[in-house]
Amino acid sequence: NGTLASFDDSFLDSFSNATLQDVKYLTAHGLPVSWWGLQNEPNFQTENITSCPKQDDDAAAETGSHLPAGISMGAGMRVGSNTYSRCNYDQCDYYRAFVACATKIRAYDLTIRIHANSATGQLGASPIANNPETLPLLDAFTWHTVNAPSSHTFGNRSTHYNYGKVDFTNEMEYQPGSPFAGTAVGTVALLNTFLNTLTFKDSPTGVISLHASKPTTNIEALGYGWTWWWP
Repeated sequence: NGTLASFDDSFLDSFSNATLQDVKYLTAHGLPVSWWGLQNEPNFQTENITSCPKQDDDAAAETGSHLPAGISMGAGMRVGSNTYSRCNYDQCDYYRAFVACATKIRAYDLTIRIHANSATGQLGASPIANNPETLPLLDAFTWHTVNAPSSHTFGNRSTHYNYGKVDFTNEMEYQPGSPFAGTAVGTVALLNTFLNTLTFKDSPTGVISLHASKPTTNIEALGYGWTWWWP
């Protein structure tokens, strides 16, 4: 776990080329890509940032950009024994990396739908949303609902500032330790959360919902899955 080695133009050009190559590889091997996002849960920030400062390439190459607390520059750094592998970004670093990659993916295949930021939606991706030049790169804003009752989506007002894009929840769960994890009430609540996003957020059908079906050997399965499968 960590962040990118650099956010200068040269590095992001190479990084975005590699990201595009991943999409091409999957497609060439019979796995067409219908949705693309830069990173699952890149941050959980909710500040409404209207713009990011222009970055000096030399400074970016030497120090990285604004790293999350406790994260050193460079990929591969562990941030905790129970975390999953991911790349961490603050909102402006996410903006820079996302724009570099999404621009090339959009040019490659217009049918691939692009979403951000797979955590806090248009807030976590606010620098992209508030820039009229980068907003067209997006098809949807995606949210995660964690340890919240299904009624949480009743009052979700994010569709009132969705910038004309699709707005939906692509992950909902009760973490291990929650009193609802592994209970009938919790399982029904997860399904209700999904149905409520369709009703109260006018989310599209046929969207990707992460963790909807989990293996029985996964410790998180009872609080995450709607169904379970035996490996």
